[in-house]
Amino acid sequence: MRVLIIDDQYDHKVIAIAKKLKSLNCISVKHVLNAKDAYDELLSTKYDLLIVDIQIPESFGDDIDENGGFNFLELIYNDKEIDIPTTIVGITGNVDSYHSNVNKFNSKGWTLHLFDGATNFINEIIEGSLRRSRDEHKFDVAFITALRHTEFDSLLSNGMQWTELNIDDCNKYYSAIFFDKDGIARKAIATCCSSMGMAVAAATSMKVIQKFNPHLLIMTGIAAGVEGKVQLGDIIIADQVWDWGSGKTQDSESGIKLLNDPNIIEIDEKLSSEMKDISSKRLYVDRIKASFQGNTPQNSLSIHVGALASGASVLADSKTIDLIKSQKRTVIGVEMEAFGVVVASKLSGSNVTKSLIIKSVCDFANAHKNDNWQKYAAYTSTSVATEIIKNHINF
Repeated sequence: MRVLIIDDQYDHKVIAIAKKLKSLNCISVKHVLNAKDAYDELLSTKYDLLIVDIQIPESFGDDIDENGGFNFLELIYNDKEIDIPTTIVGITGNVDSYHSNVNKFNSKGWTLHLFDGATNFINEIIEGSLRRSRDEHKFDVAFITALRHTEFDSLLSNGMQWTELNIDDCNKYYSAIFFDKDGIARKAIATCCSSMGMAVAAATSMKVIQKFNPHLLIMTGIAAGVEGKVQLGDIIIADQVWDWGSGKTQDSESGIKLLNDPNIIEIDEKLSSEMKDISSKRLYVDRIKASFQGNTPQNSLSIHVGALASGASVLADSKTIDLIKSQKRTVIGVEMEAFGVVVASKLSGSNVTKSLIIKSVCDFANAHKNDNWQKYAAYTSTSVATEIIKNHINF
């Protein structure tokens, strides 16, 4: 384990901590005196543990900044060139400094320790750091889209600072930090499928779940809406999904007939209740529509929670929509991946990853189908999903 200590003095506090770290067989313990030297060190070396004093100068010869340690941590978290240490601990021997900073540290998911001369707390830090190192590929939220173009582009432009991960995999992965409704820092991972369809979506979802063990798996993107029930750009949050092509085909007097046998899967009841509350209160929708940079439909934007059907084909005929409506009259949308994502989530193991499908209407799967509203639909879907993870999920 590599440890970097930032403290403006090489005093009893630093000496005691360094001795304790070395007694625990840390590979390397480095001490720097100011924020600039620490920044240069983090640019050149990957550290597992960062211990920073609250009161440090910006550079050699500068006066002490009473909030220098916290300001430095905020700086490196917004710098894509820095490989952030797995564990970050603030430390101070000043009681007033501790009380004025502890809430700020906690809100970021960092630890602040009031040093009283004892070093036993280092054991807990090392143990926790090792545990987090083992869990560094665990994420709170995983995003998946079907299409790289439009859908995934919209996700990577959702205001979170996405960074590409160096993972040996045929998929490209991006990670970002966001803050949940309690102000706690959370980790998100995002990828897209190599092609459309339930099979690829299920395989990609299962791989993401196995690699990153997310609390929540979200698919965003575009879908066809059932005309008369939703409007262009409207967000559909699925509370039920099924494969509309499931069943048996047989000959009949009018030709080949599909005997439907759909397996309808429902999403988590608590999630569904929260989504319906968002919909009924019309949260976020007016602001999202107003913020889109481009043409928007004349209709107002709404969120609908309801039944979403998945199938193997891109649809552009109203007769197939009528067939799907005969399976479940309350269906409000049709697309090609949701059922695969939800099945993968349900089969993910004893610690089941919850799933949400959030897609927006880009057409009505009829003869007038076109791509005019795909960018807008991808934007509304992504925007609502981003608000949901920040303001409505209990992690």
